[in-house]
Amino acid sequence: MTQEWRPRAPLAELRRRAAVLVVVRDFFMRRGVLEVETPLLSRHTVTDPFIGSLSVAEIVSLPKQTTYLQSSPEYAMKRLLSAGSGPIYQICKAFRDDDSSARHNPEFTLLEWYRPEFSLMELMDEVAALLQAVFAQQGQTLLLEFKTYQQVFEKSLGINPHVATRSELLALAKPWLPSESDSLDKKDLLELLFSFAVEPGFKRIPALFVTDYPCSMSALAALKTDEKTGQQVANRFELYLHGIELANGYHELRDAEAHVQRFTKDQQRRAELGLPAVAMDQRLVGAVAEGLPPCSGVALGLDRLLMDLSGASIQEVLTFPIDRA
Repeated sequence: MTQEWRPRAPLAELRRRAAVLVVVRDFFMRRGVLEVETPLLSRHTVTDPFIGSLSVAEIVSLPKQTTYLQSSPEYAMKRLLSAGSGPIYQICKAFRDDDSSARHNPEFTLLEWYRPEFSLMELMDEVAALLQAVFAQQGQTLLLEFKTYQQVFEKSLGINPHVATRSELLALAKPWLPSESDSLDKKDLLELLFSFAVEPGFKRIPALFVTDYPCSMSALAALKTDEKTGQQVANRFELYLHGIELANGYHELRDAEAHVQRFTKDQQRRAELGLPAVAMDQRLVGAVAEGLPPCSGVALGLDRLLMDLSGASIQEVLTFPIDRA
Protein backbone atom coordinates (compact mmCIF):
# COMPACT_ATOMS: atom_id res chain seq x y z
CA MET A 1 0.00 0.00 0.00
CA THR A 2 1.29 3.46 -0.90
CA GLN A 3 2.65 5.62 1.94
CA GLU A 4 2.25 8.94 0.12
CA TRP A 5 -0.51 9.94 2.52
CA ARG A 6 2.13 10.46 5.19
CA PRO A 7 3.53 13.93 5.95
CA ARG A 8 6.98 14.56 4.52
CA ALA A 9 8.41 16.56 7.44
CA PRO A 10 9.31 14.54 10.55
CA LEU A 11 7.62 15.40 13.82
CA ALA A 12 10.78 17.12 15.07
CA GLU A 13 10.51 19.64 12.22
CA LEU A 14 6.85 20.32 12.95
CA ARG A 15 7.81 21.05 16.57
CA ARG A 16 10.65 23.30 15.43
CA ARG A 17 8.27 25.28 13.22
CA ALA A 18 5.82 25.70 16.09
CA ALA A 19 8.61 26.86 18.41
CA VAL A 20 9.90 29.38 15.86
CA LEU A 21 6.41 30.82 15.37
CA VAL A 22 6.13 31.33 19.14
CA VAL A 23 9.42 33.26 19.15
CA VAL A 24 8.34 35.40 16.19
CA ARG A 25 4.98 36.34 17.68
CA ASP A 26 6.51 37.07 21.09
CA PHE A 27 9.21 39.22 19.43
CA PHE A 28 6.67 41.44 17.70
CA MET A 29 4.27 41.57 20.63
CA ARG A 30 7.07 42.90 22.85
CA ARG A 31 7.86 45.57 20.23
CA GLY A 32 4.26 46.70 19.78
CA VAL A 33 3.89 45.48 16.19
CA LEU A 34 0.31 44.48 15.31
CA GLU A 35 -0.37 41.11 13.69
CA VAL A 36 -2.76 41.43 10.72
CA GLU A 37 -4.38 39.26 8.05
CA THR A 38 -4.98 40.21 4.42
CA PRO A 39 -6.55 38.27 1.51
CA LEU A 40 -4.69 35.42 -0.16
CA LEU A 41 -7.06 35.69 -3.14
CA SER A 42 -7.18 39.03 -4.95
CA ARG A 43 -8.18 40.64 -8.24
CA HIS A 44 -4.62 41.88 -8.74
CA THR A 45 -1.11 40.51 -8.63
CA VAL A 46 2.41 41.83 -9.11
CA THR A 47 3.47 43.13 -12.52
CA ASP A 48 7.05 41.89 -12.07
CA PRO A 49 7.77 39.76 -15.18
CA PHE A 50 10.00 37.39 -13.22
CA ILE A 51 7.47 36.43 -10.55
CA GLY A 52 5.15 33.66 -11.70
CA SER A 53 1.66 34.33 -10.36
CA LEU A 54 -0.90 31.56 -9.85
CA SER A 55 -4.27 32.56 -11.31
CA VAL A 56 -7.78 31.32 -10.63
CA ALA A 57 -9.80 31.55 -13.85
CA GLU A 58 -13.18 32.51 -12.38
CA ILE A 59 -15.05 32.32 -9.11
CA VAL A 60 -18.77 32.74 -8.48
CA SER A 61 -18.29 35.98 -6.55
CA LEU A 62 -16.34 37.58 -9.42
CA PRO A 63 -17.71 36.22 -12.71
CA LYS A 64 -15.66 36.87 -15.86
CA GLN A 65 -12.67 38.03 -13.82
CA THR A 66 -9.30 36.43 -13.18
CA THR A 67 -8.20 36.33 -9.56
CA TYR A 68 -4.77 35.51 -8.18
CA LEU A 69 -3.26 33.69 -5.23
CA GLN A 70 -0.92 36.25 -3.75
CA SER A 71 2.86 36.01 -4.13
CA SER A 72 3.18 38.39 -1.16
CA PRO A 73 0.83 40.35 1.12
CA GLU A 74 2.77 43.53 0.25
CA TYR A 75 0.06 45.46 -1.61
CA ALA A 76 -2.68 44.83 0.95
CA MET A 77 -0.37 45.62 3.87
CA LYS A 78 0.60 48.94 2.29
CA ARG A 79 -3.09 49.78 1.99
CA LEU A 80 -3.34 49.18 5.75
CA LEU A 81 -0.32 51.42 6.38
CA SER A 82 -1.89 54.22 4.35
CA ALA A 83 -5.06 53.78 6.43
CA GLY A 84 -3.06 54.48 9.60
CA SER A 85 -2.39 50.97 10.94
CA GLY A 86 1.03 51.79 12.36
CA PRO A 87 3.66 49.00 12.54
CA ILE A 88 2.26 45.67 11.29
CA TYR A 89 3.36 42.12 10.56
CA GLN A 90 1.82 39.05 9.00
CA ILE A 91 2.57 35.33 8.83
CA CYS A 92 0.82 33.90 5.79
CA LYS A 93 0.89 31.49 2.91
CA ALA A 94 2.14 32.82 -0.43
CA PHE A 95 2.19 31.28 -3.89
CA ARG A 96 4.50 31.40 -6.91
CA ASP A 97 4.37 29.39 -10.10
CA ASP A 98 7.95 28.10 -9.93
CA ASP A 99 9.46 24.65 -10.35
CA SER A 100 9.61 22.55 -7.21
CA SER A 101 13.18 22.03 -6.00
CA ALA A 102 15.29 21.68 -2.85
CA ARG A 103 14.57 25.36 -2.05
CA HIS A 104 11.29 26.08 -3.90
CA ASN A 105 7.70 24.98 -3.32
CA PRO A 106 4.78 26.69 -5.10
CA GLU A 107 3.09 27.24 -1.72
CA PHE A 108 5.28 28.64 1.06
CA THR A 109 5.12 30.64 4.29
CA LEU A 110 6.12 34.31 4.47
CA LEU A 111 6.75 36.59 7.40
CA GLU A 112 6.31 40.17 6.24
CA TRP A 113 6.43 43.34 8.32
CA TYR A 114 6.47 47.12 7.94
CA ARG A 115 7.89 49.76 10.25
CA PRO A 116 6.73 53.38 9.83
CA GLU A 117 9.53 55.91 10.46
CA PHE A 118 12.22 53.19 10.31
CA SER A 119 15.28 53.68 8.14
CA LEU A 120 16.47 50.66 6.20
CA MET A 121 19.38 50.27 8.64
CA GLU A 122 16.98 50.23 11.58
CA LEU A 123 14.96 47.54 9.83
CA MET A 124 18.09 45.47 9.16
CA ASP A 125 18.96 45.75 12.84
CA GLU A 126 15.49 44.45 13.70
CA VAL A 127 15.79 41.56 11.23
CA ALA A 128 19.13 40.68 12.83
CA ALA A 129 17.60 40.85 16.33
CA LEU A 130 14.73 38.56 15.31
CA LEU A 131 17.10 36.02 13.78
CA GLN A 132 19.34 36.09 16.85
CA ALA A 133 16.28 35.39 19.03
CA VAL A 134 15.19 32.48 16.83
CA PHE A 135 18.66 30.95 16.63
CA ALA A 136 19.16 31.33 20.39
CA GLN A 137 15.87 29.54 21.07
CA GLN A 138 17.15 26.70 18.88
CA GLY A 139 20.48 26.59 20.76
CA GLN A 140 22.38 28.04 17.81
CA THR A 141 24.31 31.25 17.08
CA LEU A 142 24.45 33.40 13.97
CA LEU A 143 27.25 35.64 12.69
CA LEU A 144 26.12 38.50 10.44
CA GLU A 145 28.03 40.34 7.70
CA PHE A 146 27.10 43.44 5.69
CA LYS A 147 28.30 44.15 2.12
CA THR A 148 27.10 46.37 -0.71
CA TYR A 149 26.02 44.96 -4.06
CA GLN A 150 29.01 46.69 -5.63
CA GLN A 151 31.44 45.12 -3.15
CA VAL A 152 30.30 41.54 -3.74
CA PHE A 153 30.00 42.04 -7.52
CA GLU A 154 33.50 43.52 -7.83
CA LYS A 155 34.99 40.79 -5.65
CA SER A 156 33.58 38.06 -7.91
CA LEU A 157 33.78 39.71 -11.33
CA GLY A 158 36.15 42.68 -11.02
CA ILE A 159 33.73 45.22 -12.47
CA ASN A 160 31.53 47.98 -11.03
CA PRO A 161 27.94 46.89 -11.75
CA HIS A 162 26.57 50.43 -11.53
CA VAL A 163 28.65 51.80 -14.41
CA ALA A 164 29.32 48.65 -16.47
CA THR A 165 27.93 48.72 -20.00
CA ARG A 166 25.63 46.08 -21.45
CA SER A 167 28.42 44.87 -23.76
CA GLU A 168 30.81 44.43 -20.82
CA LEU A 169 28.23 42.46 -18.88
CA LEU A 170 27.35 40.40 -21.96
CA ALA A 171 30.98 39.37 -22.35
CA LEU A 172 31.16 38.27 -18.70
CA ALA A 173 27.88 36.36 -19.01
CA LYS A 174 28.87 34.33 -22.10
CA PRO A 175 29.55 31.08 -20.17
CA TRP A 176 25.91 30.97 -19.01
CA LEU A 177 24.16 32.30 -22.13
CA PRO A 178 22.62 30.61 -25.17
CA SER A 179 23.98 31.70 -28.52
CA GLU A 180 21.08 34.15 -29.06
CA SER A 181 20.85 36.69 -26.24
CA ASP A 182 19.67 39.89 -27.93
CA SER A 183 16.53 40.09 -25.76
CA LEU A 184 18.51 40.44 -22.53
CA ASP A 185 18.89 43.98 -21.21
CA LYS A 186 21.42 45.22 -18.64
CA LYS A 187 19.14 44.36 -15.72
CA ASP A 188 18.70 40.79 -17.03
CA LEU A 189 22.48 40.38 -17.37
CA LEU A 190 23.16 41.75 -13.89
CA GLU A 191 20.66 39.30 -12.40
CA LEU A 192 22.13 36.39 -14.36
CA LEU A 193 25.70 37.21 -13.33
CA PHE A 194 24.67 37.72 -9.72
CA SER A 195 22.92 34.33 -9.64
CA PHE A 196 25.66 32.29 -11.35
CA ALA A 197 28.90 34.11 -10.50
CA VAL A 198 28.30 36.04 -7.27
CA GLU A 199 25.76 34.17 -5.11
CA PRO A 200 27.71 30.86 -5.06
CA GLY A 201 30.38 32.66 -3.04
CA PHE A 202 27.86 33.33 -0.26
CA LYS A 203 27.55 29.66 0.74
CA ARG A 204 30.41 29.88 3.22
CA ILE A 205 28.90 32.97 4.94
CA PRO A 206 26.36 32.17 7.70
CA ALA A 207 24.36 35.37 7.20
CA LEU A 208 25.01 38.18 4.72
CA PHE A 209 23.09 41.42 4.18
CA VAL A 210 23.65 42.76 0.65
CA THR A 211 22.63 46.43 0.28
CA ASP A 212 22.49 49.26 -2.26
CA TYR A 213 21.30 47.45 -5.39
CA PRO A 214 21.39 48.99 -8.88
CA CYS A 215 18.50 51.34 -9.61
CA SER A 216 17.21 48.96 -12.29
CA MET A 217 16.54 46.45 -9.48
CA SER A 218 14.68 48.87 -7.24
CA ALA A 219 11.27 47.13 -7.56
CA LEU A 220 9.19 49.27 -5.14
CA ALA A 221 12.16 50.55 -3.13
CA ALA A 222 13.04 54.23 -2.92
CA LEU A 223 16.29 55.45 -4.49
CA LYS A 224 19.12 57.15 -2.63
CA THR A 225 22.54 58.62 -3.35
CA ASP A 226 25.48 56.67 -1.94
CA GLU A 227 27.41 59.04 0.34
CA LYS A 228 30.81 57.56 -0.55
CA THR A 229 30.52 57.20 -4.33
CA GLY A 230 27.80 59.69 -5.26
CA GLN A 231 26.16 56.84 -7.20
CA GLN A 232 22.37 56.58 -7.13
CA VAL A 233 21.27 53.17 -5.85
CA ALA A 234 18.14 51.35 -4.73
CA ASN A 235 17.62 51.66 -0.98
CA ARG A 236 17.00 47.95 -0.42
CA PHE A 237 18.68 44.82 0.94
CA GLU A 238 18.62 41.08 0.52
CA LEU A 239 19.64 38.70 3.28
CA TYR A 240 21.29 35.35 2.55
CA LEU A 241 21.79 32.43 4.92
CA HIS A 242 24.56 30.14 3.65
CA GLY A 243 23.94 31.36 0.10
CA ILE A 244 20.16 31.00 0.09
CA GLU A 245 18.10 34.18 -0.17
CA LEU A 246 16.03 34.53 2.99
CA ALA A 247 14.67 38.09 3.05
CA ASN A 248 14.13 41.08 0.81
CA GLY A 249 13.68 44.54 2.34
CA TYR A 250 12.99 48.06 1.04
CA HIS A 251 12.87 51.60 2.24
CA GLU A 252 9.49 51.96 0.61
CA LEU A 253 8.74 54.10 -2.43
CA ARG A 254 6.04 56.66 -1.52
CA ASP A 255 5.49 58.46 -4.85
CA ALA A 256 2.28 57.21 -6.52
CA GLU A 257 3.33 58.43 -9.97
CA ALA A 258 6.66 56.60 -9.64
CA HIS A 259 4.69 53.44 -8.83
CA VAL A 260 2.70 53.86 -12.05
CA GLN A 261 5.90 54.42 -14.04
CA ARG A 262 7.53 51.27 -12.63
CA PHE A 263 4.38 49.17 -13.15
CA THR A 264 4.15 50.45 -16.74
CA LYS A 265 7.77 49.52 -17.37
CA ASP A 266 7.06 46.03 -16.01
CA GLN A 267 4.08 45.72 -18.35
CA GLN A 268 6.21 46.72 -21.33
CA ARG A 269 8.84 44.16 -20.38
CA ARG A 270 6.18 41.47 -20.02
CA ALA A 271 5.00 42.24 -23.57
CA GLU A 272 8.57 42.04 -24.89
CA LEU A 273 9.00 38.62 -23.27
CA GLY A 274 5.64 37.33 -24.50
CA LEU A 275 4.21 37.02 -21.00
CA PRO A 276 0.51 37.45 -20.12
CA ALA A 277 -0.57 41.04 -19.51
CA VAL A 278 -1.17 41.98 -15.87
CA ALA A 279 -3.11 45.09 -14.87
CA MET A 280 -1.60 47.35 -12.24
CA ASP A 281 -3.34 47.45 -8.87
CA GLN A 282 -5.08 50.84 -8.81
CA ARG A 283 -6.12 50.30 -5.18
CA LEU A 284 -2.46 50.20 -4.18
CA VAL A 285 -1.74 53.29 -6.29
CA GLY A 286 -4.68 55.06 -4.63
CA ALA A 287 -3.45 54.11 -1.16
CA VAL A 288 0.04 55.40 -1.88
CA ALA A 289 -1.37 58.63 -3.33
CA GLU A 290 -3.48 59.09 -0.20
CA GLY A 291 -0.36 58.95 1.94
CA LEU A 292 1.86 55.93 2.53
CA PRO A 293 3.88 56.88 5.62
CA PRO A 294 7.69 56.90 5.52
CA CYS A 295 8.51 53.28 6.26
CA SER A 296 10.69 50.26 5.64
CA GLY A 297 9.39 46.76 5.04
CA VAL A 298 10.71 43.23 4.62
CA ALA A 299 9.48 39.81 3.48
CA LEU A 300 11.23 36.81 5.04
CA GLY A 301 10.80 33.18 3.99
CA LEU A 302 10.00 31.17 7.11
CA ASP A 303 10.43 27.81 5.35
CA ARG A 304 13.94 28.82 4.30
CA LEU A 305 14.74 29.92 7.83
CA LEU A 306 13.72 26.47 9.03
CA MET A 307 15.87 24.92 6.28
CA ASP A 308 18.92 26.75 7.60
CA LEU A 309 18.19 25.79 11.20
CA SER A 310 17.83 22.09 10.32
CA GLY A 311 20.12 21.72 7.28
CA ALA A 312 17.20 20.14 5.40
CA SER A 313 15.59 20.79 2.01
CA ILE A 314 12.33 22.70 1.79
CA GLN A 315 10.41 19.45 1.22
CA GLU A 316 11.72 18.16 4.55
CA VAL A 317 10.44 21.15 6.55
CA LEU A 318 6.99 21.25 4.95
CA THR A 319 4.23 18.98 6.23
CA PHE A 320 2.90 18.30 2.73
CA PRO A 321 5.02 19.73 -0.12
CA ILE A 322 3.47 19.94 -3.59
CA ASP A 323 4.11 16.30 -4.47
CA ARG A 324 2.01 15.23 -1.44
CA ALA A 325 -0.44 18.12 -1.23
